[in-house]
Amino acid sequence: MKRFWIAVVGLIILVPVPSFSQTASSAFLLVSGDIPNYPWLAVAARIQGNVEVQATVKEGIVVKADATPGSNPILAGAATKTVMSWRFGAEQSGTLKITFSFELAKEEVLAPQNPEIQMKLPNLVRLIAKPVQPTKLF
Repeated sequence: MKRFWIAVVGLIILVPVPSFSQTASSAFLLVSGDIPNYPWLAVAARIQGNVEVQATVKEGIVVKADATPGSNPILAGAATKTVMSWRFGAEQSGTLKITFSFELAKEEVLAPQNPEIQMKLPNLVRLIAKPVQPTKLF
């Protein structure tokens, strides 16, 4: 029995202890959250661009999300609202930077459609929307 306890203690000492404060955003594991959305007003106004969001996570919950100054306010609002809904593993704390890329496709459609969403979480969210074709009055 003594040999077993000595072996276990030896393993515990040799195993590195993970840090609870993380800054490498690739270390964050997203558990749940809202689906990102391209605001319909931005699609109608043909607004596109990138928004970088700096998020602070404490014990798995996003407590703060700020968009880069100068970002379009409609796109920045959608991006920060999405990030605030995200939940990570309960043991995860730190900061991360997420880039939201809002893009308009060249193809126009007759009626609004859901955007295509590509995610490489937690670092990149890409939304591609097809703008609605303008209607002709006459």
